[in-house]
Amino acid sequence: MVCFRGISVPLVLSLLLLAGCGSNSSNNSHLPPPPPSQFTHVYVAFPPKSGTNNTHFMNTVMPQAAIEGVTEPNVWSSIEKGTPGPATCSPTGTDVCQMDPSGWTHTYDWTGTDQENLQWFQAQGGTKKVNILLDGINSVAATCLITNDCINVSTPYYVTSPGWVAHSGTAGQDLINGNKDGCTKWVGLIASSMTRSASGLVTVVDNSHGYKDGDLIWVGGTTPSNYNIEVATVTDVQVVTATQTLTVTAANSFPVGMQVRFLKLGNATFLNGQTVTVSDSTSTQFTATFAHADYGPSTETHGVAEPDGVPVQNATANTFQYQSGTRSADSASVPGTVISSQQSWPVPYEAPYKTAWEAFVAAAIIHFNNSPNRSQITYMRVGRSAGGEAFPYCPDTLEALPGESGYTKSGWLQYYTDIDNFIQQQNPMIQILDPLNEAGSPVDNTYGAAEAQIAVSHQNAAGKVNGFGSQGLRASDISNYAQSADGCASDWCAMFNNYYTAGYPLELQQIDLSDPTASLNPQSEVGDLRPLLPFAVQRHMTILELYSFDTLLAYDPNYCVLTAPDTGVCAAGSIEIPPTTLPPADQNPYFQLVGQPGQTGAKGDGSYATVINQTQGAH
Repeated sequence: MVCFRGISVPLVLSLLLLAGCGSNSSNNSHLPPPPPSQFTHVYVAFPPKSGTNNTHFMNTVMPQAAIEGVTEPNVWSSIEKGTPGPATCSPTGTDVCQMDPSGWTHTYDWTGTDQENLQWFQAQGGTKKVNILLDGINSVAATCLITNDCINVSTPYYVTSPGWVAHSGTAGQDLINGNKDGCTKWVGLIASSMTRSASGLVTVVDNSHGYKDGDLIWVGGTTPSNYNIEVATVTDVQVVTATQTLTVTAANSFPVGMQVRFLKLGNATFLNGQTVTVSDSTSTQFTATFAHADYGPSTETHGVAEPDGVPVQNATANTFQYQSGTRSADSASVPGTVISSQQSWPVPYEAPYKTAWEAFVAAAIIHFNNSPNRSQITYMRVGRSAGGEAFPYCPDTLEALPGESGYTKSGWLQYYTDIDNFIQQQNPMIQILDPLNEAGSPVDNTYGAAEAQIAVSHQNAAGKVNGFGSQGLRASDISNYAQSADGCASDWCAMFNNYYTAGYPLELQQIDLSDPTASLNPQSEVGDLRPLLPFAVQRHMTILELYSFDTLLAYDPNYCVLTAPDTGVCAAGSIEIPPTTLPPADQNPYFQLVGQPGQTGAKGDGSYATVINQTQGAH
């Protein structure tokens, strides 16, 4: 038996009965049933590329009839490794050479990516599908500080470089990261140690940091805090007209010569969006030249001074230096996190990123249009931001950007439209899927409705209208739908209901690893897949993307190799979920709960395999 939100039903009940679990009957009463011909395609998102998990996956998951194939990320920085320039390649207009509107050419090397994709195209004698996700910005997980990888490595290095930004004819490429502007998660790499000389020069030990001399970096989370180069809270502002001196009180270690931009000031609003150059600095205040009438001191309660970064000096393989504004020799008791402009989240609708991204998208469409395996590609998803998705990250910070860079909902939807227009102009032969995402705080679900409308107004070269979907399927969709038919994340429930009769592909990807126990993986928003998947099918999902760990749990007979005598721990050779996602002591009970009856060690409580197999529906 499985119990969900107080409703208990046997696992062997029909799909439709399972679909009703957890929903309000008054809402279900007017919901049209799926058409008799509805068929849900099941793909595995981000399958393991190598190692023990890959062996398990290829031997047990790929042979399943219910699993039609995989969705595989194709990472921009792995394909465009060089720097664009005048006549760097020829002929243009190919998958290996594109000219952008500025007249510079971009060179692409697909060798490594094609090799990575090959095992998926060849799986089961070439009978499986391989769906293409174009990934231009990394997304980061809540565990990234544990694994020390809270950086963006999917955007090519040159995109945020001064040379490219200047050539693209804009004032600059705005960046988002935790140290620079306080946005969560994007907080960089953790240093091993930090020492400071009497002149304020800080030496950082950080193995394989990847920084180069001249890279702009931001530093945060260090003890003492006067090592930090990060967003600082402004507490007082004073301007003296006679000397054009601006004095700002803010805990900082900004060195002389650094540029600082002001945002979100509530009293000294004349400074919002202004950039000044630090002329003198202490650990509690800094000065700059600024022309304005006498002003202050004025207490500020929420304004910030955002540094434009300090350059890396004397970089070696494992060390580098930067100049702080505090001149005292000592060592940091807690080394902080360091993030560079190249590792930050670039604002994707700005010209430097957008121009370079479109050139890559054009090359990718040509590449996969001409692929000998094109018949195996069901769809391509082109992201607008992180992870092949479409969410504007940290919108309150984006809104505070000056001028045309300042974020607006209408501006974001225009960018979303521009990308679809560009994709359509490239004449893709493959079905295109567009992502739906909500944004803002509180969450604004109406983005989903607008993005769905944009998607279905575009088509590929064969006249197939774009599909759309959400990469955020989660347990709360069931309870939120019970309260309101448009309550699902990104409004996918309402959008699927509005468009399903037209036959457009409607896709859902689970937001994270499931947790059938509701306790072992407390970070999980997916919860138990057994009620969630039928709920999505009943609401017209025609494409399901499952994470590889969940499919391994469903189908692998040796998901947990038991020790003898049984110690309650999975032995070597088992499927390995990273301990940052699921602690080692929790893996054995987690695996056993969803094992198929008859699998060694399975509790017989019920398997994901049953509901995945049922999810496909009518053929």
